[in-house]
Amino acid sequence: MDLDIKALKFVFEHASFQVVQDHRFDFTLLFEQSILSILPSVVLLLLVPVRLYQLRRSPLKTVPDPLQHAKFVIVDTSNVVKKH
Repeated sequence: MDLDIKALKFVFEHASFQVVQDHRFDFTLLFEQSILSILPSVVLLLLVPVRLYQLRRSPLKTVPDPLQHAKFVIVDTSNVVKKH
């Protein structure tokens, strides 16, 4: 029974959105997941369309090669074979 109470206390402590816990600086699991993981992902996802727009408007840096598609097929096939 005592173990169940300790487990519940642990869950409730780490489910709260706090940075300071028990008068000491500590990231709870909820804070870590929301601020240190989700927030950077959201920022990255918001910046991707802007970067794609910039790249779409910039001039090509290479000259198209007539064998370009054949090279892509060979490289992709090689990668698939290596993974299996």
